[in-house]
Amino acid sequence: MSDTTDLKRFTTIKALAAYVSHKKRLGKSYDVDAVEAHARFLRVEVESPSTPLEYAFWNRVIDYENVLHEKVGRYVKAQWTRRALKSLSVKDFLTGLMRKGPTFGWRLLEEAGRTDASYESVIVRFSECFDEDVVKTAEALLELKNSVDPE
Repeated sequence: MSDTTDLKRFTTIKALAAYVSHKKRLGKSYDVDAVEAHARFLRVEVESPSTPLEYAFWNRVIDYENVLHEKVGRYVKAQWTRRALKSLSVKDFLTGLMRKGPTFGWRLLEEAGRTDASYESVIVRFSECFDEDVVKTAEALLELKNSVDPE
């Protein structure tokens, strides 16, 4: 069994980081993509998502935090999002966010060309979970971005 197929044995980010550090210290190679995928899995799982909507949402949070990391050069958590979710459900949080208009996070993702990592993309994907006005707002933002910057 290779090291990369056995990454499941690492159940915390700290343990996974120790594995990577050990490999680097010994000058041994490892599958960076597999390690990053497992790290993402662990970062999502620690939030205990219980529905596909929550799972998709936490994946977008991780994407957003990665964009923040690229911008500032260090790991930064989405503090406002995490703080709000202590008192709101994911659905209520996303609904409230869409009713506020474009946020700092949207502008940051748009600037980075990563609107695929936006909370709006989660709303559109799980449109059956949201009120029509919320879905239309998310779709409008995503369509506006696509009309300005077609792929």
